[in-house]
Amino acid sequence: MRQLLAWASLVVAGSTIAQGQTAHVHGAAQMSVALIDSALEIALYAPAESFWGFEYAAKSTEEIAAEQKALATLKSGSWLVLPSSAGCTLVTNSAARSDGGADDAEHSREHAGEASSAHTNVEVNLQFTCTQADDLTQLNAIELRLFATFASLDTVDLQGITDTKQLAKRLTNQDFKFGL
Repeated sequence: MRQLLAWASLVVAGSTIAQGQTAHVHGAAQMSVALIDSALEIALYAPAESFWGFEYAAKSTEEIAAEQKALATLKSGSWLVLPSSAGCTLVTNSAARSDGGADDAEHSREHAGEASSAHTNVEVNLQFTCTQADDLTQLNAIELRLFATFASLDTVDLQGITDTKQLAKRLTNQDFKFGL
């Protein structure tokens, strides 16, 4: 099982890296989830605009506060509701902005009038240990509250893997629950 957990971790990390090479789409995020034994790993990747409303470097006090608040919320994992029966404990977490190149031509045209059209993204990683991880596999066991928390976010493309199956699903503000 430890080999599978290592493989699943690579899938989640690799997926996040690969997503950095895909089109930068405002209002859309990608999320990778791996559940192996008692370990649950989540990686979330999206344009910064989806979380704090702009992509350029924060300048004003209000912009800095908006960015810091969004990053703190994302890092906390409070936007993810796991069933209490699963007994999950957050063991590691990170949320950071990353600046990418402006290699998406349509996106660059969209921001042509701005001082900088560089893509700013957000990368979030959460790791949990769960005492009853099987409870996460129930239909609609996990609730994603990103849409209620961040109004600019429209879709989250989910990829999930467990030691017995794979999952792909598009989550929206109307369909925001899933089980692994």
